[in-house]
Amino acid sequence: MRKGLYIVLSVVALYLVLPINTVSAQATEALFAGGDTSIFKCLTSTDCNIIGEWIAVTGYASGANDFAVDTVNGVIYAGTSNSGIILRCILSTDCDATAEWTTAYDTASTSIESIFFDPINNVLYAGSGSGGDDGIIYRCATSSGCDTGATDWSAVLNTSGDIIQDIILDTTNNVLYANNALTFGGGSVVYRCPTSTGCDTSGEWTATFSGTAAGDNLYEMGYDATNSVLYAAGYDATGAELWRCNVATTSCDENGDWTKPRSVASTNFVSILIANGVLYVGRDFTDNIDRCLLTDGCDETGDFTTYSLPSTGTNVYALTYDPTASVLYAGTGSAGIIYRCLASSDCDAGTDWTAVADTTDGIILEIAWVQMSSPPNAITDLSCVASGVAGSTFLRFTTPTGATNPYTVKYSTTNITDDTTFNAATTLTQSWPVGTVGASQQQFVSGLSPGQSYFFNMKAASTLQSTISNTVYCLATVPATTTQATDSSQGSVTPDTPETIPEGTSGSTPGTSVTPELQPTTLGQTNPSTIVTFSVPHLNPTTQTEIRENILVLQTYLVNFLQQLIKALQAQLSAQ
Repeated sequence: MRKGLYIVLSVVALYLVLPINTVSAQATEALFAGGDTSIFKCLTSTDCNIIGEWIAVTGYASGANDFAVDTVNGVIYAGTSNSGIILRCILSTDCDATAEWTTAYDTASTSIESIFFDPINNVLYAGSGSGGDDGIIYRCATSSGCDTGATDWSAVLNTSGDIIQDIILDTTNNVLYANNALTFGGGSVVYRCPTSTGCDTSGEWTATFSGTAAGDNLYEMGYDATNSVLYAAGYDATGAELWRCNVATTSCDENGDWTKPRSVASTNFVSILIANGVLYVGRDFTDNIDRCLLTDGCDETGDFTTYSLPSTGTNVYALTYDPTASVLYAGTGSAGIIYRCLASSDCDAGTDWTAVADTTDGIILEIAWVQMSSPPNAITDLSCVASGVAGSTFLRFTTPTGATNPYTVKYSTTNITDDTTFNAATTLTQSWPVGTVGASQQQFVSGLSPGQSYFFNMKAASTLQSTISNTVYCLATVPATTTQATDSSQGSVTPDTPETIPEGTSGSTPGTSVTPELQPTTLGQTNPSTIVTFSVPHLNPTTQTEIRENILVLQTYLVNFLQQLIKALQAQLSAQ
């Protein structure tokens, strides 16, 4: 009797799914290329494989060193090459005419070398250079619009260096890294700031890497989110250097955390791309690309192969990837040629690449793939699964079509029904993978108040964010307590006596669910989106602790279920 009771109870839990309206639309995608005097645009629907498909879109005397897209508000920003201006364009205007690009901030710096959007906190960062005593990091919260200069933007760190060459985000730990490169062999410093601090004062940025010699300089950084590894490309007095730091095993906050798996004499490493499980590194003074499969570790020089692009470019300054068409692009100098490679060819030889645009500029400094319109589909199947860990729950959902960038997850003790309540809710700090479209994933949420119920909602993102998901009402697991259940015919369950439960067909992994005998059903004539679903933290409990956790979770869920059932029945009675 006692074991049978536990088996029945171990397949019961409850969550409430609230309805949404889904949105699906056809996306328009484009490539933007920054030269030394121009910005070029190509709609990817044209394949971008001939020069006529790339058009110059601005009349500014300066080109662009870098691009960033505010995925919340649908705005692209460009850091200009020679004027220190941050340009801004609303994506819905198409950004293919000079009038559509406006000055967001005319800084006192000589150029804007890097610009980055933090999608977790909705903040833009821009790094200045070059030459003299520049090397400033500017910051703007996108809620301000970032369109009225110093009113919206502020200088948060003056490194007294020459160039803030790159800014990236470690999405595993939500830590920003900014690379300060000093010209003429002066050495580089990498600054580090956890985004939880706000990164809005100089004291929140700390120097974490200064090279192993005075001549160490870094150009560009990249982050492998799958393996939690940072890469930094640069050079020293003898040649190119590639640095590597594993954020899963170190804090990457001192020189000893960084290793140098790759060095090549008489050249520089100047660009990095991580795409399709491959690390690509572009060289200066040559048209070479170094390539490494991430599964090989990329932690020693033997992991890399090298090949040359087929034409006359003398440096590979820009590398990017179009994830929709599965195409790689490379931008070069001093000829300003853009190359293209189908990922299906593996892009592991120069013959896989073709020159598609010999631009009017001498150098292509950056190429960015941008989704111009139509955000990804909304998540429609968000659900919660009991975790068995106090103050936590699991969230389960399917990766929607169009999702390419990190999710925004919100929670609140009040219902989340629209963008206003979504924005007002608390943001959950997380670094969940985007996942494969159509595949289900389950993610752990902790730090909640045990026994408290929360509303959860999510937005997917590409360069734009989706509409809100369905809202799910989840109970944070209550802590396990010592209880004694008595059955007059079967005796009592004592807390310290192990109890063997008959083995089922599923493991006892927390959060796993099975199809119960009582299938999901609607409650009479109530809202058809109110669904009863059953799951437990331990499907096959083998200890008294696991049994008690199941019982405690079920007690709370069953009370909530009965309350809803009573309300539904009362509503039916009133309608008679």
